[in-house]
Amino acid sequence: MLDEINLAPFSVLQCIIQALDSKILSLEIPGRPLQQYPMHPNFSLIATQNPNTGAFANKRQDLGVEFLSRFQKIYFPEFEPEELKDIAIGLAECNEYIKKIDSKTKDAEKVSKENEEKIKIVKDIVDFHINWKKKYSSSDDVQCFTIREIEAVIKAVVDGKSIYNTLLTIYGARYKKEKKQKLIETFQDFETLKTLKPKPMTLPEKFSKCFQNKSLIEVVNAVDFSLENERNVIIVGREESGITQIARWCAEYFYSKKK
Repeated sequence: MLDEINLAPFSVLQCIIQALDSKILSLEIPGRPLQQYPMHPNFSLIATQNPNTGAFANKRQDLGVEFLSRFQKIYFPEFEPEELKDIAIGLAECNEYIKKIDSKTKDAEKVSKENEEKIKIVKDIVDFHINWKKKYSSSDDVQCFTIREIEAVIKAVVDGKSIYNTLLTIYGARYKKEKKQKLIETFQDFETLKTLKPKPMTLPEKFSKCFQNKSLIEVVNAVDFSLENERNVIIVGREESGITQIARWCAEYFYSKKK
């Protein structure tokens, strides 16, 4: 399997064509004899190709007819909104945010009503994701909005995190003040989200003692949330704004927390 094959340099694509046609992979290492590896009788190749947007915008290659003629191209469409909702509800059920009801469930009627409210919240989270992605994200964004964002929100909700703060972190941390405010205003379009209130954020207890302001607290919480969800981070700011020191403090705190 070759993932994101259209990120490969042209020379590598040419090597793949040659190997597929000759059924021999030739590797030339300076100072060593030419190594040739014959194709296994049962060899097959599956590759993936993403559009020229997102984190690798303008860096993906045009594979061209010569290369693509060696492959059967198969298109995999995006998830439909209802499919995304089914996935999100399934994640919530797997993590017992939405409770399973059977004949042994105590207060089954009460649990059922709670489930209905939680399902509404999950569906509104997905609708918000689709709405924001369609209206305000662009192909120039460093990071596109994908199903991973929905998964991260559901995981945070299951863990008891503030839905308001979570949405603001996952979808808004990359933006400056004006666009972040538009994101907050978008909450008003959804029944269960328009009633949300921000939960006061503070620096973690064991974070380095330093001057605190709203910007620092939001950035540190966003960094901590991202790292907890196994996502690397880049702190962006103007020169001499202190982001190097903030990055050091965040690294020290996260390392001490995981020791």
